Amino acid sequence: MTTESRHDEMLGLAARALEHFEHQTTDLAPDIMQQPIAAYIDKTRYQAEREGIFKQLPLALALSIELPKPGDYKAMTVLETPIILSRNQDGQVKCFLNACRHRGSRLCDDGCGAARVFSCPYHAWTYDRDGALIGRYGAETFGEVDPADFHLTELPCAERCGLIWVTLTPSQPMDIDAWLGEFAAELDTLALADWHLHEVRVLDGPGWKVTMDGYLEAYHHNLVHGATVGQHTVGNLLVLDTYGPPSTFNLWSQDLGRVKRASPIRLGARGTHKADSFLFSEFINLWDSGGSLLGESGPTRAGCQ
Repeated sequence: MTTESRHDEMLGLAARALEHFEHQTTDLAPDIMQQPIAAYIDKTRYQAEREGIFKQLPLALALSIELPKPGDYKAMTVLETPIILSRNQDGQVKCFLNACRHRGSRLCDDGCGAARVFSCPYHAWTYDRDGALIGRYGAETFGEVDPADFHLTELPCAERCGLIWVTLTPSQPMDIDAWLGEFAAELDTLALADWHLHEVRVLDGPGWKVTMDGYLEAYHHNLVHGATVGQHTVGNLLVLDTYGPPSTFNLWSQDLGRVKRASPIRLGARGTHKADSFLFSEFINLWDSGGSLLGESGPTRAGCQ
């Protein structure tokens, strides 16, 4: 997305928000949707969603800046699945199951670091950054094996828009460009590759649905957040756009009330309206708020970066 097109997009968002503000309206769905309680508590449905959504579709599991150099890795456990994200010598990020192909031992603990190789703590089977088996303790007494048959189990992985995307099912094809579609241009405006990672927090909570529900509306904003951010924002005013699976919506600061339609709408250096918007993006397990907080949500917890 060019600077000019981004400028035009932000002007359009600001004009829509101002129209709502003047008429005390908001973007609306075509009709009220009633959600049965079973959608939140039915165990069979829950398992089906875990398998069909979180294990079959691309998940944004790390920022590119978490693995800045060849040899950097991040080990984590997602839906009881231990994985390793590893940036190889060519700068490409690979993803593997964090399990030795001999007896299944974890190669490393969850966390970030740098490593030339990954060595199993049980029998010292050793793998390079591409997941290839390159060494075995006591190989001459173990017997002949073809290293190609014992490559670490690789998961579909791609790096786009400053994020590392993974599908947790090895056999599931991933076309990340088709999956992101037009939303890739929106993510690129965040310039995630230029961020600084200050802190990572993991919060146990009610799970992804309740988390996402809260980010799909501003109906609650003044009541729930009245003592904090609600002091600075316009409640129950939402500007929403969808791009297939993902969506973006904007909450607006109270400065919007001082913007007059007759006055030119000015944009700052970062492309934000002078009345300031708080942009939230949602994408299955990923949400962003205003370029300072990036969150992930899953079936049982949500995290903030």
